[in-house]
Amino acid sequence: MSARKRVELLDQAVRPFVQAYGDGRAQLGPLRELHADADQLHALEVRIRSRVQALRAGGVSWAVIGHQLGTTKQAAAARYGRDTL
Repeated sequence: MSARKRVELLDQAVRPFVQAYGDGRAQLGPLRELHADADQLHALEVRIRSRVQALRAGGVSWAVIGHQLGTTKQAAAARYGRDTL
């Protein structure tokens, strides 16, 4: 999706907010930043899942992966274990 299309969709999403709460210009910047942050979070999650899959395919244990993620092996396996290799 192009950046222009995203801005158009965001503007459409903000329109009801502006109608309900007034001008809303002060909120447009933070809303756009939130959208950009969500895009970055999604991209990071995709990278992490890919790396976990590669590590598991290489025989790395859930305990080691969990440690690197700052969690338990059970939590890491529960979150990433359903991904297909």
